[in-house]
Amino acid sequence: MKKHLLFLLVLGACLCCEAMAWTVTGTGLTDCQNAEGKPVNCPHSGQACYGQDANFRRPAQTFNLGNLSLAVDTHTGLTWQRNDDAILRNWAEAVSSCAALVLEDYDDWRLPSMKELQTIYYLKNNEHYSCVNNKCINQEAFPNTRRDAPYWSNTTSHAENANAWYLSFNGLATGAMNKDGEAYTRCVRGAVLPNGPFVAEGAVVNDQATGLMWEKHVSDADMNWPGALAYCYGQTTGGYTDWRLPDMRELGSVVDFSTDTPALDAAFTTGNPSLWLWSSSPSGIDNYTDARAFGLSQEFGYTDTLGGAAMHVLCVRGGQVTPITPAVPFPLLLLGNQ
Repeated sequence: MKKHLLFLLVLGACLCCEAMAWTVTGTGLTDCQNAEGKPVNCPHSGQACYGQDANFRRPAQTFNLGNLSLAVDTHTGLTWQRNDDAILRNWAEAVSSCAALVLEDYDDWRLPSMKELQTIYYLKNNEHYSCVNNKCINQEAFPNTRRDAPYWSNTTSHAENANAWYLSFNGLATGAMNKDGEAYTRCVRGAVLPNGPFVAEGAVVNDQATGLMWEKHVSDADMNWPGALAYCYGQTTGGYTDWRLPDMRELGSVVDFSTDTPALDAAFTTGNPSLWLWSSSPSGIDNYTDARAFGLSQEFGYTDTLGGAAMHVLCVRGGQVTPITPAVPFPLLLLGNQ
């Protein structure tokens, strides 16, 4: 009887693993902005700019740091090299360097995929700007991360085989550059994070790797950032009423680096793949004339800071996400008691 029970428990655990391979963690952002890009108390449901990154609580990025050399991501199961060697290499040298690495008796290190590299950036605020000291990474887990050059991934650009993808932790920019160029190397070990599968069911698409549900159709209309937040908040696609504008990590999780124009799985449809997608994550709250937020190129999968009103939207729901009720300002409490 005990053997049968153990078998069922193991089987159930395996099925759960197959249903959701990894958890998309929050970006770390806690500040909110208004339509002019100025810092404000986070809005309530129904107010302008509600639905931005800091309006929701997501799983916190956490690493097991019991070893000075290793950082184990508790949400992906990946083990990271905490301290890279600060040597600039071309792409082939970076691949070889990780393959030859022996650290804490482990010899199965590899250069991370772009999707894996994107799981370790961190956007914790620095006086209303994303990233402390403009270094977009958990500096306790990865204390010697460099800002003067990006870090290689092992992902070759689909648009140009001579290029490979990189991530810069200096302000969070991604792109692809010639493999003869130089960048830093941070190695990883563990099961490779899957891309999907993305399964279309009517007007929605389910990502079976992360448990997130997406709208199948990218929006057709051009929108500014407040309009994008309101658009997703008002959607009822598939009969669901809890759609939201994705934060930057959620949005990045949908990129398919094996294709381009658009760099999205074939389960999605888009009218104009050359346009960019908004995220709900502010990129720098300051005295602009409009809001600034991180966004994604549908065409190639690049991330960058966006402003203006010519962006499109792909809404998301589900995952381990709960709304945060902002504190009610003191004068408002007095008004309510009259």
